Amino acid sequence: MTGPAAVSDVDRLLSEMELRRSFVRKYDEYPDVEFKHVAPTRGDMLGLDQAIRRHNEQTTGAERLPIIEYAVAFTIGWEGMTEHALSGNGVAEPVEFDRHDKRLFRAWLADRAELWSPMFDAILDAAAARQSKLEAAGKKPAPG
Repeated sequence: MTGPAAVSDVDRLLSEMELRRSFVRKYDEYPDVEFKHVAPTRGDMLGLDQAIRRHNEQTTGAERLPIIEYAVAFTIGWEGMTEHALSGNGVAEPVEFDRHDKRLFRAWLADRAELWSPMFDAILDAAAARQSKLEAAGKKPAPG
């Protein structure tokens, strides 16, 4: 298939694949918000590990990338987040998660170090569970 229908099919299939890898998690620190993460593939993890390692080899101190990068990379949504929770301005209007522009999520998360490890752990646990499931099914994950 070629043309717009082919692109639509690719987008649909990619979306379905991501949906199978996605999971929702609440964290004790923010019980009113559900965060939607995606279990990374081995290729995802390798690529991010290499990018962080390259960056950190060239920088020192505060410029080094912490585990927050994993949370940003593998968080794809939230439910229950409000303007008040984000900025403390008193407005309880819901705020949509923009998965294509994560600046707002990154800025909010940057001041919430108490979430970095729990999110990192949840994402790594999901990746390990996915890998175990693939191995149990006798499938070898495709590179990348």
